[in-house]
Amino acid sequence: MTSSKPFLNAEKCKKCLSKKLPIFVDNFKIRELERNDIDLYASWPDYSPPYDIFNTSLKTKPFSERDWRWKKYCSSNESLSLVIDHEKDKVIGKFSLFNIDWEEKIINNMGIRLHPEWCNKGIGSKLLKVISEWCFNNGISKIKFDVLSTNQRAVAAYRKVGYEIKDKFKHKNALFYWMELSK
Repeated sequence: MTSSKPFLNAEKCKKCLSKKLPIFVDNFKIRELERNDIDLYASWPDYSPPYDIFNTSLKTKPFSERDWRWKKYCSSNESLSLVIDHEKDKVIGKFSLFNIDWEEKIINNMGIRLHPEWCNKGIGSKLLKVISEWCFNNGISKIKFDVLSTNQRAVAAYRKVGYEIKDKFKHKNALFYWMELSK
């Protein structure tokens, strides 16, 4: 018995999407993650409370751990990580698209981080809008992700772009929202 859906080669789909980078918007360049970007991300200053829960653990990890993460990223066809450069290639943001279902054309989770000095400036929602449109213009039909309910700064930015809260769940005594946007 054959499936009504054609088999899609995940590696081919990821490469096809990656080839449509970089994206330029204002003074920003959105491009695919490179190995040295992991070190730049690890060197970011810490977020102040209550956002300090988003501080990266990479600061305390040896370079071998960072190398391992890079190899894991390169070997996964179900994820795509993007970074945002501002003018002189300073990495000011990181967007990771996870659990991509290439057959259904759905991004099932997304991680977003902005450099602490770039938060609360309207940049996150602007870049999220551009990245979402880029995904939709390149075959993705839906983007879903979870967000900590107390991260109202992020929830407001996501809503500004058009994402809606579709569900709620608890994890480790914290309430999370499932947000999504469809083409």
